[in-house]
Amino acid sequence: MASFAFSQADTITGWNFIDPADVEFNANMGLSGNLGYDMRAEDTSFVERTSTLTNGANGTDDYALTAEDWQDGANAKYWSIKFKADGYGNFKLWSKQRSGNTNPGPKYFKAQCRLGSGAWMDIVGGDITVGNDWTTGVLTEVALPVEMNHPGTLSIRVRWIMTSNEGLTGVDVDSLGTSKIDEVLVTGEDLTGVQTVLFEDMVSVYPNPSNGIVNIESPEEIAKVILVNNMGQIVGQFNGNTNHVVLNSENQPEGLYFAMIFFHNDNTPTTKRIIISK
Repeated sequence: MASFAFSQADTITGWNFIDPADVEFNANMGLSGNLGYDMRAEDTSFVERTSTLTNGANGTDDYALTAEDWQDGANAKYWSIKFKADGYGNFKLWSKQRSGNTNPGPKYFKAQCRLGSGAWMDIVGGDITVGNDWTTGVLTEVALPVEMNHPGTLSIRVRWIMTSNEGLTGVDVDSLGTSKIDEVLVTGEDLTGVQTVLFEDMVSVYPNPSNGIVNIESPEEIAKVILVNNMGQIVGQFNGNTNHVVLNSENQPEGLYFAMIFFHNDNTPTTKRIIISK
């Protein structure tokens, strides 16, 4: 069994589109100040295209942001998000993309980021080849450039931009070509040395790695714990008022998970990484 050592990471922003009535497409995970920022399909002229929710990466009762009109979009049309994270750094990015089947969408994208109104920077490891599935066009824990660290009050923007007009079937995308995006997550580490939650450093998570049974202890009463997999999907939840939570995740596959720990009167969770290894 392999052992892994991770530094503290918080969920900065995230989207998993679990509400079919959502028409604003705002982040539903992360720091409270980021929950008012949306995801959108736009271009380098800041023309926003219509987005809707269709079937998502997690099957029934899950949705993905979906848009058409990607024709002639190489180096111009993209999905985009923004967030703020004063005092944070060492950001990591997750996402899943898919092309339409009946109306094939763009096949090639790359992830980029920028600070404020600065120049766009390629994200190393951010080249994406999309398939008609949710397993091909995936980014997993891809690091943003160190230039994004300590952003202060400036926004960080991330985009997934077309790098070719080629569609899934090898011909150019037309106006009906469909692209989907889902399970977007950004994490970051608090670089200030001042934690946002009381007793942060006294939260214990053990054993870690575990076989699926994880204990979480804190001197401050825990109000809620949400367990999220590495694609931002909620796979477990505890609600209550206790200093000791036992999460049973034996039915989950091996991999990286995030325990989002909420204390009373604080909307920003403490996030701990958990490895399930059987």
